[in-house]
Amino acid sequence: MRTPLIACLVAILIAPSHAGAQDAASEEAAAWQAFAASLEPGTFVAVRLTDGSRVKGTVVQHSSTGVLVKPKTRIPVPARELEYRYIDSIERQKQGMSPGAKVVLGTGIGIAIVMLTAAIALSGID
Repeated sequence: MRTPLIACLVAILIAPSHAGAQDAASEEAAAWQAFAASLEPGTFVAVRLTDGSRVKGTVVQHSSTGVLVKPKTRIPVPARELEYRYIDSIERQKQGMSPGAKVVLGTGIGIAIVMLTAAIALSGID
């Protein structure tokens, strides 16, 4: 007789906290929706999801259910719709130089240093 009574009391105590958690989650989703609406297409962002994964890419568009992001990966992949309810954070980021551009810049600097050193060495031969 006591077991059903205790089970009912536990259920009554747990129910309001679960409903409050759903309200907080929907409020957070609405906040991310408002933030995503302020992002113009083409903005580079880093999105962290509630499962811990991260997606870095370009905002394509936003809708009432989620934001469409084209991930920046070495091998092209299709755009992903990230639902607001699964978004933990969205950060604007500046897009850095590609690895190829860094290699070309480093090579150019190296060649310039070698040529400058050679010019200085040859000018002292007089």
